[in-house]
Amino acid sequence: MEKQDVLSLGLSGIKIVNIQKTHSSLEILIENNTPVGICPNCGVVSDKVNDTRYHYVIDRPVFHQTIRIIAKKRRFKCLNEDCDTKTFTEVIDGLKPNSFYTDLFQEFSYRFTSGMTYTDTRRHLEHAYGCKVGLTTIYTWSQKRLKAETPPQIPQKARFIGLDEFSKGKGHDYGIVLTNLEKRRIIDLGDGGKTKKAAKELLYKTVELEGVAACAIDMWRPFKAAALECLPNALVIVDKFHVVKKANEALDNVRKRIQRQTDNKDFKEQLRKYKELPRMSREHLSEKQEKRLWDILELSHELKQIYEFKELLRDIYDKDDQETAHNQLDNWIREALETLIPELIELAHTLKNWREEILNYWRFRITNAITEGKVNKIKTIKRKAYNYNNFESLRLKVLEAERLV
Repeated sequence: MEKQDVLSLGLSGIKIVNIQKTHSSLEILIENNTPVGICPNCGVVSDKVNDTRYHYVIDRPVFHQTIRIIAKKRRFKCLNEDCDTKTFTEVIDGLKPNSFYTDLFQEFSYRFTSGMTYTDTRRHLEHAYGCKVGLTTIYTWSQKRLKAETPPQIPQKARFIGLDEFSKGKGHDYGIVLTNLEKRRIIDLGDGGKTKKAAKELLYKTVELEGVAACAIDMWRPFKAAALECLPNALVIVDKFHVVKKANEALDNVRKRIQRQTDNKDFKEQLRKYKELPRMSREHLSEKQEKRLWDILELSHELKQIYEFKELLRDIYDKDDQETAHNQLDNWIREALETLIPELIELAHTLKNWREEILNYWRFRITNAITEGKVNKIKTIKRKAYNYNNFESLRLKVLEAERLV
């Protein structure tokens, strides 16, 4: 074997004794190139061999051929009578004692985990290369590498940030994601639920608080409280898409109520079949869809009224003039409170309670759309984790995916 082939094993100070091809692998017998050993305890050189052992290690495949290294290791007697170590096994540079795989094989395996689940990585190694590796082993390698590559957590500069929650598991098990809206990247994830305490801890650890000009959130009071307490120079801005979403939810609740109450079977069927039409924006409706929608709305004054309120709310966000937008929102809330539609009245009270944060949008015009997109990305990564979806594992995977973008 040529010198470059020896170096490709990631080992030094060895010589190739024999190379043998079997039906399943290429076996390479190696040994240390030095005739003596050095006692790890006292440092005395010894040439007295007590016995010989063999260390079997899997190396990274070459041309889809499994490489099996057989390291011939001598066990020397220590020649220092005063040393507590009577015998010792020599060490081969680059080969960890009691290891089953070389560092190069671990690196080779880790590359697949960026685009595959741990389970798929295990199957790929076995089917494509004939290397059987335990799922837990692959996971351990991945976590070790991810921790080594993840930069230390230090506060970073960010002018506009977004704060949102994501589901970590079943039930009410939540984490928090914090994004840099200008750089369109995740700053970090926080554990501990969607609480004020968890949000504060994440903010304190990850951003330079005085430099934040605005923080985009949904209508979640613990996040608002955390932002107001931690960010002395920042405006809290309610995401405009969340506001419109709330209006669509109120509209949908009216539709469901009318659908339950009506005795008109044809109308009931239309409400069920075309339930998406009232939620759609006017500009996204085809001519046929728009006609069908108004045919439905004409059959219910309540549904027509809340649909028009929903579209008026969307129109407010098209206003460039801050004062005009403010006046129109106040008028919208006042008129909605005067209706007899309970779902619309409840929505109006919600917007009234969040009025200041909604109107802050016209100061910087930022939204949480980027953060919402990152939440979807986290969901995708979480699905790939299978049984290894503890928070730290998920956090490292997400931060790795952000580095690769």
